[in-house]
Amino acid sequence: MNEWYQQWSKAGATPNFRVENPQDYIIQFNWVKNWFDTYFFNKVSDFLLGLLAVCLITSVIYYNKQTKNIELNNDIFLIYLFFILLLLEWFYNHPALRYGGYSLIAITLFLPTSILLSKINISNKNIFNRTLIIILIVATVFLSRNINRINNEIEKYKYQPILKTYYRLNEEHFRIQNNFDKLIINFNNCKENNDNCSKELDNKIKKIFNNSYMFLDN
Repeated sequence: MNEWYQQWSKAGATPNFRVENPQDYIIQFNWVKNWFDTYFFNKVSDFLLGLLAVCLITSVIYYNKQTKNIELNNDIFLIYLFFILLLLEWFYNHPALRYGGYSLIAITLFLPTSILLSKINISNKNIFNRTLIIILIVATVFLSRNINRINNEIEKYKYQPILKTYYRLNEEHFRIQNNFDKLIINFNNCKENNDNCSKELDNKIKKIFNNSYMFLDN
């Protein structure tokens, strides 16, 4: 399982693609070039741009020429170094955003930004007004994106979120799970009857983890 998760997180496996030699692919840095080509662009890069935009917009909104001197505790640098080490471990072993990348990358950018913002000398009234601006920006972006998403769902799936607030479940949506359940039932029946078909079904079930799920549609 460890090898499989490394292969997946290092862009060596997708629903439609597998590298030929996964054990050689995941060791050392053999995977880096393919990972940058297929995963960093555009998933990690888009996430980084989003974080940088957040840091930049926040810094611009709270910017003030007047600053104050703040003595930083050495513990902050130790904590930051700890997060950098975790980030390096993440990159070397499981460099997928879902496997801890979101929080580790965010904290490495947000912590220094927060330190810079803490040095700005600004009144509580200005903080309130500028924070309100940020909330309005976030709410506007959030609502506009979701309204656009809902409109696309209405056009594509004929979804009526007001008149019909539920989806009618169709067995076709769960064909992979249903077929997988049937395989397990048949496999157990074969084992109970000492039938030779158990070996064939066992191989089919293993394909779920070693290959793609596409064979279940057949």
